[in-house]
Amino acid sequence: MIVINHRSKYFLFFVITFGLGLIYFYSVSYFFIFDDTSIVTKGAQLSIGKIVSQPLAGFYRPACFILAKIEYLLFGWQYPGGYSIVTILAHCASTLIFYYLLLEFGFDATAATISSLLFLASAWAAETIFWMSCQFDIFSVLFGLSSSLLLAIFIRNKNNSILIISVLLYITALLFKENAIIFSFLLIIIITLRLRDNCLSSFRESIITFSPFILATVLYLMFRSIILPNFNGAYGNISTLYQQANIIENIKLYLETLLFLNNSKFFYRIQILSCFYTIGAIILLLIAIRKPKIYIILLILFFFSIMPVIWAPVNPETTAGGRLLYAPGLLWSAFLGLGASELINYCAKLKKIINRKIGRFLAFSSVFILILVVFASTISQIRLWRFSTELARNIIDYTFSLPYDSHLYIHITNLPSGTIQGPYLLKSYNLIHHMWGTGRKFNGHISAETVLISVFDPDINLPNGPDIFGIHRTHRNEFEVSLPLEKLRPTIKNLSP
Repeated sequence: MIVINHRSKYFLFFVITFGLGLIYFYSVSYFFIFDDTSIVTKGAQLSIGKIVSQPLAGFYRPACFILAKIEYLLFGWQYPGGYSIVTILAHCASTLIFYYLLLEFGFDATAATISSLLFLASAWAAETIFWMSCQFDIFSVLFGLSSSLLLAIFIRNKNNSILIISVLLYITALLFKENAIIFSFLLIIIITLRLRDNCLSSFRESIITFSPFILATVLYLMFRSIILPNFNGAYGNISTLYQQANIIENIKLYLETLLFLNNSKFFYRIQILSCFYTIGAIILLLIAIRKPKIYIILLILFFFSIMPVIWAPVNPETTAGGRLLYAPGLLWSAFLGLGASELINYCAKLKKIINRKIGRFLAFSSVFILILVVFASTISQIRLWRFSTELARNIIDYTFSLPYDSHLYIHITNLPSGTIQGPYLLKSYNLIHHMWGTGRKFNGHISAETVLISVFDPDINLPNGPDIFGIHRTHRNEFEVSLPLEKLRPTIKNLSP
């Protein structure tokens, strides 16, 4: 049963306040970057029938394009910030659901609160929060968590309506991103735990309870295989991706990204804070072993959460690829929250009063500082992403101010495709999408040579090759554009939260 008590009111207030802070300091000034325009144009232009009946952008994730259609009706092309606000609100909602789901799992209020706060910050996966294109991940997790929580409630209350809603939410999670299939393992564990607690009277009853989810998963995989045969996707065949990947190295990179908030994770590169977080996280992971049953469950879930993405490497030094750690970050946060709670509870049971008081103070202080560091990292990354979105806006505005014939070939000699700190910028087709979105007539083509730039150093412009998403350069009736990037760069001091 979900109860809002005195402690949870403070937690709820903090989540709402943090979400409003992100909206004010980031979302209201958001501008479309990279894949954003592709998602929005496809959602706006295609009918729902076409969205659900074909792969888009190499994936079969129709729910996100339907969401983009709804968002376009609400915000149009003129207010990108609305799309970011939806993302932030969904992330905050996931945090609250995660909190109550942990309580259902047997976490005490302290462990659930700390775990949820760490997930709210998600410094290791801030890309997911700050990039609208990550709504695939955001909403897949939101609906997956919601489904799991409702299943836990159903098993206790035996209300069939709740079970039906739980199944529908699970299906919705799958339609946002296929990786949501990992939540089926979470559902199995919930049922197993409830069976142990005698909420389910027999193993047969647990099979009957889980059978709608099995059926939904099978039907989804069958239908998806018709749309995208052989488990193909935008990056290729899944079996080929696993065969070509260095799985051991990728696991190392994932753990390194979770354990070390390096360089770009702090705008001013405050490495001492990163060291404190790393040492604290390792200690809490070790202390969490004091709860072996929950620890093993979390290990199993963490393993399944990284399995769908482990073929893709991440870069611990930048923010890029953080979306791959958004769902695994749930389990990572739960590990740390569990360890923090055990540390605090251990200190509270020390025999001598003076030792107990000092121990509790040190435990609370250490955990508080660790949480503070994670939030400091997330807040620092706001500036990186605001730099990216502001620069993208400036480039679009500058390009549209130039005189050009709507039938010409446009070639950009230095289009920034991203920053070396991680945040993405532009592809050549973004300009075409912006022309469509703003009602400009353009029947020509755009090609570009791309560069990588630095948020910190305006002199860094690293050649990154031709834009593979544009056309090949033709030199026919060509209008060549060299962007004055130094003038278009937003100033860092103007990006402070």
